[in-house]
Amino acid sequence: MGAIWSLIPNRLLDEEQFLDLKEGSTCLLLQLYVLCDGYGLAPGGARWLARRTNCTDPGAALEELEGSGFLMTYEADGRVFVSLTHYEADIPASFARKRGKPKYEPPPWQGAWDAPRADQGQTKGTQGADQGQQIERKRERKRTKERERDEGTVHDLMHGEP
Repeated sequence: MGAIWSLIPNRLLDEEQFLDLKEGSTCLLLQLYVLCDGYGLAPGGARWLARRTNCTDPGAALEELEGSGFLMTYEADGRVFVSLTHYEADIPASFARKRGKPKYEPPPWQGAWDAPRADQGQTKGTQGADQGQQIERKRERKRTKERERDEGTVHDLMHGEP
């Protein structure tokens, strides 16, 4: 399992838009930062939110948070999820590089999860493939060196060299 970042970004606590939220919405947003996976994704169903948070009206809080631009809701596999909108910008690079595969289905606008990339942690597209190719080339070089070493040992034994 990859690293999980669960800190509340300082910039959020000073935003006027955050300070204008109703108490229930503020509380839900802070708890979502703690409950989300390493990509800012979490279940968004009212029942799940009511059980996992102390929010008494998660539907109204989600509506306010989405209207204020703090999160976006989406549906995947017949379930509702939320995506914290500024999560990628807030996550420290040291955590981004260590996070594993997303715990929840990514939103349709992000595409499918692919492979790690050197600068961010995870990617969609060719950067992950490039890193995968680099790893495979490194492994192949290692196998080649081992084969050459082994072949040299067999050659030495066949010709009576120690």
